[in-house]
Amino acid sequence: MIRLIYLGCLGLGLVVLIGVVYTVAGLMGPVDENSGNAGAFAAFLSLGVGFVGVGVITVLGLIGASLSYVYEDKLPSGLLYKYWWPGLMAAPGVSLLIFVAGKGIVNGF
Repeated sequence: MIRLIYLGCLGLGLVVLIGVVYTVAGLMGPVDENSGNAGAFAAFLSLGVGFVGVGVITVLGLIGASLSYVYEDKLPSGLLYKYWWPGLMAAPGVSLLIFVAGKGIVNGF
């Protein structure tokens, strides 16, 4: 059961990553220098999709990393089941959270 949850988190994270890249590429593809407000709106939408995608991937990566770390003895010993794979998925989101927290501490909330 733990193996299925781990693989589900890893697989769902990769699906979200592919979906975010595809959506952002689709939104930013037709934008050129003559787009005006439509280009700004597409850029804003792609930024929002990117932030939501990073948030979802971070949560799934942290769940997968914690499962593979805690249940290391119950999971197979293959390279796929190491806790640094989902940790790499969660790294951009965790870095963003650390950056925002640092800016909040320096500038005052």
